[in-house]
Amino acid sequence: MNTPNVEGIPSSRDDSIWTRPVIGHRPWKKQITHSRLPKEVKNRVSEVIQRCRLLAVEKASVASELLAHFEDGLASGQPTEKLLSDFGDPEITAPLIQKSKRRSRPMWKKALHLSGYTTGGLIGIYACVWLWFHWGKPTPSVDYLAQINQPIADRPDSEKAWPIYRPMWIKYKFSEGGRFDIPEMWFKPADDESSDGIRLIEATDPNWEAAKTAFDNHADLLQSFRDGAKKPYFGIPFATDPTEFSDEDFAAIHPNAKREDFDKGDSNQWSSDAEANQLMSESIIGVLLPHVQVLRTATRIFIVDLRIAIDVGDKDRAIQDIETMLGIARHAAEGPFLVCSLVGYAIAGMTFAEIETTLTKHPDFFDDQQLSRIQKAVAGADIQGWLHLSGERMMIYDLIQRVYTDNGNGDGHMTRVGLEILQSNLIGSGFGNSDPQWESIQSWTTNLIGPASLFVAATRKETVERADYLFERMESSANKPYWETKDNSLEEEIEKDEYKFMLLSMLLPANQQVENAMFRVKGRQEGVRGAIAIIRSHRSTGNWPKTWNEVSQDILQATPLDQLTGDPLKFKIVDGQPLIYSVGNDRDDDGGMDLIRNGQSERNRRGVFILSKSVDKEVDGDWILWPQAEESETDENE
Repeated sequence: MNTPNVEGIPSSRDDSIWTRPVIGHRPWKKQITHSRLPKEVKNRVSEVIQRCRLLAVEKASVASELLAHFEDGLASGQPTEKLLSDFGDPEITAPLIQKSKRRSRPMWKKALHLSGYTTGGLIGIYACVWLWFHWGKPTPSVDYLAQINQPIADRPDSEKAWPIYRPMWIKYKFSEGGRFDIPEMWFKPADDESSDGIRLIEATDPNWEAAKTAFDNHADLLQSFRDGAKKPYFGIPFATDPTEFSDEDFAAIHPNAKREDFDKGDSNQWSSDAEANQLMSESIIGVLLPHVQVLRTATRIFIVDLRIAIDVGDKDRAIQDIETMLGIARHAAEGPFLVCSLVGYAIAGMTFAEIETTLTKHPDFFDDQQLSRIQKAVAGADIQGWLHLSGERMMIYDLIQRVYTDNGNGDGHMTRVGLEILQSNLIGSGFGNSDPQWESIQSWTTNLIGPASLFVAATRKETVERADYLFERMESSANKPYWETKDNSLEEEIEKDEYKFMLLSMLLPANQQVENAMFRVKGRQEGVRGAIAIIRSHRSTGNWPKTWNEVSQDILQATPLDQLTGDPLKFKIVDGQPLIYSVGNDRDDDGGMDLIRNGQSERNRRGVFILSKSVDKEVDGDWILWPQAEESETDENE
């Protein structure tokens, strides 16, 4: 039954097909359109609903109620003008209606509505972050490689070994790329079928005379190393692009290559991202060190030449060979990069081992003056001063400027290309040449979710400050004697906040391992220096000393120290030879007993004793520093 109408106008609540909703309320605009109310009433209702920020179904409900309100008013005989006046201003009425409707919503609908607003807000915020992240560009401005090379350029050629080495490297293709070798210096027993059975030749081996002839044929190469090793500096510049070397340097370092073989556009393919490749093409992370590893080969040559010198009775040649090996170690360690330091340590360790072998097998070969010269050469190796962290520090600074933006005040944020560099080249499969499909997935992931790293990763300023703090602590620790570096929290500090400081966690050196490598060689140096002094003292007095105080200061100016405790090294005389040792990780004197770990003897591992700043209760025995090369008895000879 229809509601009474005014002036013959049908009611909007008519149940005809035009007003009956299919699902819930009819759309509010259709309700107004099909209403028979005056135009000014329709406009007023429409204006109010448009001002209400409500759901569509709620607007339909409000429309139905408002239309019914005006219909009832007109049906009661009230004029249209009065109804509109009583209804009020839409600017005031609409917010009241909106608030009332929202308050009456069911709880589930309120929660759903809130989550929608929250999701929309988060999407909006992420969109802003996404644009900020992708628009940011690194702008490298500091040439750290030039800073590294400047001291080399400032030194006169007269102080550099490289001008002496270079002609012989060119002649013999000595560099790694030349695959230089003297086959006769190697020996493999006929009955040894293992792949690692090859060793440096000795005077008792069958091919010894052929080796001596081969070395005579390379006399000019050996002499260049003897002359060059006396120079205070190696003096080779560093580069990230092989084509940046001078013609002479290029010929020496890349003897089997041409400049056109190194197309910078094709080299240093750090990832599939062209912008990342461009940024990393000049990064000092890609610095070339072609001369460092090959110096190990030079050391092996001189080990054999030392054996030849002893065989032919050439004492001066033997002394020069030892001094040359230690000079080569110093040159290898000259570069500011950690790998240079470690190679220098390895060469020094090889030299110390050969000195021990020589003095053990040929105790009467050198006279006292020559022993003094060897002792001086051993003591002159600045093992602790060879540890360089400045290159690692510059490497990190250089990468920071290629990963972060620069706001001009020392700060900035992670960039898309910066994250691409870290992911593709450090987190992924190494430097370049990763699987294309994997790179594509990484690139897509970086573009989509990379901006989230801004909420996790440290800013540029925070990263620099953190790097400064950690390097200062590492350098302070490395410059102290081992027994004074009691700060065991440094390793924990390095590993702290690894996600926030992802760049540092990837590149910071393993500080404890680096120090262990340095002080193992330092301890070995002290043992060799002390052994030579004891031998010289015995020659001088005819008696073996029982304490370091019995060794004349003319022979031993400074007592050899235990790197673990700072106390004088222990020694005893066994079968007419000194046995020198550190008290080891358990910090107690076991009388020169071989290392025992977890109840198992590790007699053959004396040379790789693992230093520890904390007492290792699982290790017993002492750290034997002399002799290491040969098995020795531990019964003291009174």
